[in-house]
Amino acid sequence: MEQIELTGEELLGPLNEVEAKHAPKLLYASGDVGMLRHAARVSIVGSRKATAEGLRRAHKLASLLAAKGIVVVSGLAEGIDTAAHRAAIQAKGKTAAVIGTPLEQVYPKQNTELQHRLMQEQLADARVPRHLRPVTRCSNLPFEPDGHQPDQLARRRTSKVGAIAIRRQPTGSGTGAMSPPPSSA
Repeated sequence: MEQIELTGEELLGPLNEVEAKHAPKLLYASGDVGMLRHAARVSIVGSRKATAEGLRRAHKLASLLAAKGIVVVSGLAEGIDTAAHRAAIQAKGKTAAVIGTPLEQVYPKQNTELQHRLMQEQLADARVPRHLRPVTRCSNLPFEPDGHQPDQLARRRTSKVGAIAIRRQPTGSGTGAMSPPPSSA
């Protein structure tokens, strides 16, 4: 699978002030690198250990949005991220994975087939150059100097639309949360 090196502006189109300030110098991508430039996009992220209800909601939401032509952007962790990507593909929509490893590495291993499919038919992007050793915590990586986790990176890829986090709430506190786009301040 071909991997290309590009800037955030080359991947996303013109960046606003906040995006330009926080964008990595280079991104590494494989797949349809043009998909994010012109389409509305939304990030769907949530728990790795999601409940059956959380997985169902992520699947339904991603399916509905993808069917309307909105690109679903997420990490590639197990749980909500995986459910969102699979639902977008099943809805014959577009989906993009923002991953926390070099593109030739897969984490978690159970997403090997999904990551390869995204890299061939959809989009996967990383800010991690090839051939770095795998590590266990993204927040401690030398290439993550700002400490941002992949789900935060996914939010940046969608800041013109917003991000939706699906998470389990304490009993009686409601059904979920929707977070607004990052402020431009």
